[in-house]
Amino acid sequence: MPGKRSNGEGTLRKRSNGLWECTMMVGYKDDGTRRYKSFYGKSQKEAKDKADAYKQEVAAGLYIDPNLTFQAWAEKWYEGY
Repeated sequence: MPGKRSNGEGTLRKRSNGLWECTMMVGYKDDGTRRYKSFYGKSQKEAKDKADAYKQEVAAGLYIDPNLTFQAWAEKWYEGY
């Protein structure tokens, strides 16, 4: 029986096309539903490493959401400045 993953590590599974997928919850949408992000790799370790790199970027404040508009970024920057 496989062991339980720690809180915040996400879910690892092998897809039918042979790739490994690591899915983790990254926050909440405006309507309150959960927001998920998936990472893919040819091996289980590769998918897990991509997810870990994402978590490190977020923790360091280096990750910029690609769906973020300039106006939203400027407002967020102004509030923090």
